[in-house]
Amino acid sequence: MGERLTTDVSRVVVWPSLTALLAACVAACHYVPPNMVAQPANVAQSQETGRFKNDIVSVAPVARPNPSVGEVLEALNGAPPVSAPMFQQALVDSLRNASIFADVQRGTDSRYDGFAQPTPRGGARYLLNAKIIKQDEGGYGATVEVQYALIDTATGHSLWSDDLASSYQYPASVHAFFMPRQADTEALWHAFRQNIEAMIMKVAALR
Repeated sequence: MGERLTTDVSRVVVWPSLTALLAACVAACHYVPPNMVAQPANVAQSQETGRFKNDIVSVAPVARPNPSVGEVLEALNGAPPVSAPMFQQALVDSLRNASIFADVQRGTDSRYDGFAQPTPRGGARYLLNAKIIKQDEGGYGATVEVQYALIDTATGHSLWSDDLASSYQYPASVHAFFMPRQADTEALWHAFRQNIEAMIMKVAALR
């Protein structure tokens, strides 16, 4: 009777613990590679003359599908998927590089605060929401799709929204042949960077 009770308890405790561990592995992948951060040299507006020159924007926590078993295995194997906190920080860094807002804040994400602490400041006039709809990679290439919305916090109305898709093909090379997993991952990062650049151009063009 005691042995059976021990087995039942292990089933109750071990599986939730394993699920939490797998989720933590993916959540910990918030490092933002430089290849994923946009460096927009020529945007439609500058900080001095643009519509948002005196405004602060806050990048909200990113929504994305729950990580699959395959993504968890890739993360453990050194090829992390683009996690929610990773993409959120890439958006923050890219918008700061674009200089179309007076300041860019990173919204607090209670799901990942243990891994990447944002700096709460408040006072943002605009809120940028982003939801990863699709991220596929393979064959040295990647395709991503992100749903964006820029919200005016004073009115609660959406100032701009769009679904943007982008693709990138990693050049065929000896490196890609012998390290296809790394080539796929770098293609994914580049695809997300192109997606962010497209978003920045659209926001900068708003009048």
